[in-house]
Amino acid sequence: MPLNIIVCIKQLIDPETPIENLTIDTHSKDIDTIDHKELITNGFDLNAVEAALYLKDKYGAKVTIISLGTMESQNSLKRPLAMGADEAILINKPNTPIDSATTALLLSKTISLHIPFDLILCGRQASDWDNAEIPFRIAENLNISCISLVSKIEINESKLIATRALPNGLQKAKTNLPGLITITNEFGEPRYPSLRGIMSANKKNIKQITPTFLGINESDITTKTETIRINFQTRKKNCEFIQNENNEYAAQALTEKLKNLNLI
Repeated sequence: MPLNIIVCIKQLIDPETPIENLTIDTHSKDIDTIDHKELITNGFDLNAVEAALYLKDKYGAKVTIISLGTMESQNSLKRPLAMGADEAILINKPNTPIDSATTALLLSKTISLHIPFDLILCGRQASDWDNAEIPFRIAENLNISCISLVSKIEINESKLIATRALPNGLQKAKTNLPGLITITNEFGEPRYPSLRGIMSANKKNIKQITPTFLGINESDITTKTETIRINFQTRKKNCEFIQNENNEYAAQALTEKLKNLNLI
């Protein structure tokens, strides 16, 4: 039987965006680009898509992409489809502010529509806030095991064997399916979509569902955490020239300056 694999992805501001091109919305306590540039797919989530397609190529699988976002998020969902995913679902983001607990709840309820599933894949973390908590909340909601920081996957019958990339080495872990794993960038670079894949993705309809469809009324949504304030880090630069026609004296002056600053 082919595997039923779910991949959760997130759209976010390009992490390479210069700070001078970012702005803070004081009302929503969120960050946006000054020119409202289109969001991109979180890089670690694309690693998770690649892992799902690796399993599809090796064992046979149906790969479903699920994301929470706005109508503009549909463009980001086209790339995983072009890479080889079979279908994509967009959960319409509520108008009211939500936190990670609500995000995980919406994703979990959507995943529950696809029972029986075999495996859920997520990126190790989102590269905007780096919280890395959504996958664990999903696993808790669905009462399934979770293995994080996975760089290699194998499946033997109904068991998942994962290699974890840890700071001091590698660790092997095993769990029964269904389960959830988070994928690191060590798994491998996401494949480039082929021309045929891009054309096929453009023809596929992205299914959209609302929180109400999942049994969640927006009026009932409450956040367990609240963002008080967001500030950009203030960076100060001080450039001092050491001028001396004698290079030896200039070097000595520089050395003394660095010692006084405890830099050497």
